[in-house]
Amino acid sequence: MSTLTDPTSWPLDIQLVVLLAPFALGATGVALSARIALSRDFEILLGALRSSGWVAYHRRQLGTLTFRTKIYLVCTVAGVYMGRRLHIRKGLLDKAEVESIPRPLKIKLLLCAYLDIVALLWLAAVVGLYRLES
Repeated sequence: MSTLTDPTSWPLDIQLVVLLAPFALGATGVALSARIALSRDFEILLGALRSSGWVAYHRRQLGTLTFRTKIYLVCTVAGVYMGRRLHIRKGLLDKAEVESIPRPLKIKLLLCAYLDIVALLWLAAVVGLYRLES
């Protein structure tokens, strides 16, 4: 096999970086989601999406008392926010409510979602490379 597609032939420090980077990116995304869930940003986010039926449904079903439910809501809102145009068209989100979310919070939501997605894709590529090798 070619040296480029054979990760076992790479230098050890490169292998470690390639293997550990997706976990570091994913942990950073989860930590940012946790920071939003445990800070005042969580209340700001829910306040901005007050009349959203989708958010109201999840709040009724899960509540917002435990860390687990808060981080779930943050992560799902971040995912929905990534596809906000589609969700506004479908009626899950109101355009005025989405625009009322403060810009720094929008950036944090997108950042935590993109970090987790990049980490997942990177990990899938690494697993694919190692499987291709064997």
